[in-house]
Amino acid sequence: MNPLANRTVVIGSRGSDLALWQAHHVQSQLQELGIVTRIEIIKTQGDIIQHLSFDKMEGKGFFTKEIEAALLDKSIDLAVHSHKDLETTAPPGLVVAAVSERENPAELLLMHPHAYDPLKPLHLREGAVVGTSAARRKGQLKMWRRDLQIKDLRGNVPTRIQKLQRGDYDAILLARAGMTRLELKPQEIIIEELDPRWFVPAPAQGVLALQVREDDSELFQALQPLNSSEVAANIGRERGVLKQLQGGCQVPFGALCSAENGSMQYWAFLANRSGEAPRRVYFTGSSADFSADKMLAKLQAPRNKRVLVTREMRPDGTAFRMLQEAGCEVAQQSFINILPLPHDAPDWKKVNWLFFTSANAVEHFSYLSSKPGDVRVAVIGKGTMQRLADLGIEADFVGLGNTSDVAEVFREELGNGHALVVCASNGMRTVQRALKPEHFTEIHAYRTEEAPALVKESFDIIAFTSPSNVRAFFASADIGVNTQCVAIGRATAREIESRGYSCAVAWETTEEALADTILGLD
Repeated sequence: MNPLANRTVVIGSRGSDLALWQAHHVQSQLQELGIVTRIEIIKTQGDIIQHLSFDKMEGKGFFTKEIEAALLDKSIDLAVHSHKDLETTAPPGLVVAAVSERENPAELLLMHPHAYDPLKPLHLREGAVVGTSAARRKGQLKMWRRDLQIKDLRGNVPTRIQKLQRGDYDAILLARAGMTRLELKPQEIIIEELDPRWFVPAPAQGVLALQVREDDSELFQALQPLNSSEVAANIGRERGVLKQLQGGCQVPFGALCSAENGSMQYWAFLANRSGEAPRRVYFTGSSADFSADKMLAKLQAPRNKRVLVTREMRPDGTAFRMLQEAGCEVAQQSFINILPLPHDAPDWKKVNWLFFTSANAVEHFSYLSSKPGDVRVAVIGKGTMQRLADLGIEADFVGLGNTSDVAEVFREELGNGHALVVCASNGMRTVQRALKPEHFTEIHAYRTEEAPALVKESFDIIAFTSPSNVRAFFASADIGVNTQCVAIGRATAREIESRGYSCAVAWETTEEALADTILGLD
């Protein structure tokens, strides 16, 4: 028997298109459970005050306070919220009875075609005007692109898109979840999804919260079929750090937690109230080992670590700034020499793809300027992609992650075509081994040579950036008893582990992911 059979449940919702979609979505789910409902629209402070950005508004709960008040005075029975809007401490007498499955938590960058530049990070032209009022988004924009101009943007999702289309902004940021739920496809606008591990979303972004009165046990139990316990656990960890910050949705903090079979990954971002002094950290380990207190300490406390990176990092690059601004003393020393090799001009007539296996391959290939326009370009890694971009060339294929997996994907892309693979003469040849001999030609643009590891100082952390750097280091040096190791990828980690040492592994083979991992160490 349905305990709510003789009751009409009143759902409270804001009146925006997205809020009403969410309310109607829950209403249809409850209808399938045999529960009769009606929707009551409630205006919140965030709906009424449109001329101020969130960081200039007083108090908390801009989009929830009035709805929660209606729940407490029994004007409504059920509040449907975007979970990211809820305060981390519920008002006395209220409880979240269920959370939804998670929509994709990523951000979307919507751009005017005139502002699009595929050779720049975020694919935005120099000095572009980007609209957002969220302190978290402002902080991350400043972190990745200090040249961008940030302008406050308010209004519901369709209104924000209209402001972009009429030219008030070059680009705007929106949550993908809202665009997906409203099925919005704006015309003549370029839309790119930002990887949520790099542009970290708000805690619980993409999740709905179903809030009820604590003493309404009948409704609480009736909502349990809609509850996702796995999502609840993940967003509980995300919001746990936010709770330690004693802030709401206006705090410049982002978090993304992914957990499976007791193992978890956690990315976090924090800036100060003005969006400056950004910090990122990455945690991987067992769910039992995760601590919101420890995560917050890593985001806030000076790291004061002496770090050796076995590569020359760009001094104006994000990774180098991440480490320095966190308080690390960074030394850079490669233990391999790069020796350019003479090579003949390629026979471009039979080439469909030009494949660079490293940034060094780009730098030492002598015939890039003679490449015909119909020859496409493939690279491994974001560093190689950026080296090409510095030369004004956009890569058509960018392989990320495990090199063997990248090679398999590229083989499918190549089909029956022919690739010119530019590489080191003594490289690992992972890509070449995946291709049939008749489908590629090699050009050896350089070779690597191990150099003596003249390390006269001690370091808290050594970050190894290639297997050859590991071999060269251990040929003439050793690691201190209390020194921690970080590897940029699995191949590098295997070289370290083969010598009896453990190491943390960057979640992606980039300098920025390496910095994330360094800053996440205890």
